[in-house]
Amino acid sequence: MRFATMFVLLACTMCVGADTVVYDVRGYTQTTSGLTRFNWLRWEETGRIIATGTGTPAPARTMIDGDQHVMLPGLIDAHGHVGNYGRMLREVDLTGTRSLVQAQNRIRAFALAHPGQETIIARGWNQEHCLPARFPSAADLDQTVAERPAATQVLETRIAGRVVFRR
Repeated sequence: MRFATMFVLLACTMCVGADTVVYDVRGYTQTTSGLTRFNWLRWEETGRIIATGTGTPAPARTMIDGDQHVMLPGLIDAHGHVGNYGRMLREVDLTGTRSLVQAQNRIRAFALAHPGQETIIARGWNQEHCLPARFPSAADLDQTVAERPAATQVLETRIAGRVVFRR
C-alpha cells in the first residue's frame, strides 16, 4: 500500500511539473528592466520558470487557476524583508553622509518631497564617519524640519542594535 501511495504522489508531482501554467494571478517579478507584472506564469518539468505574461496563456499540460492570488517568484527561495523594504521607503537614507549639513540637506529634501508624512525618520547615520562626530541633537533637527517631529535612527555597523533619538 505504501508503494502504491508513493507511486501516485510521484506521478502527480511529475504531471504538475511538466509544462505547467498558473493563470489568473497578480504576479510581480524583478527583471533587468525593473519590476514586471504578469497574470500567468509557465514552468517546465525541472521547475524552472520559462515564461510570464499578460492576457491568455497558451494551453499547458496542467493549468492551475491562481484565483487572483499574489505570486512573487523568487521570494520563496530568497531571503527578503519585504516589510522592512516598505518601511525604508518611508525613511530618509543618511548612509554615506559625511557631515551634519549633508544629513540636514537630505532630511530637508525628503520633508519637501513627503509633505503628508507627519513624522520623519532617518536611518544610516554613523557619527564615526561624520563631522562633527556626534549624534544629531534636537536643535539640529529643529533647524531642518521645525514644523514636524523628526527622529534619526542610528545604525551602527560596529555595534549590533539601533538607537532612536527623538525631540
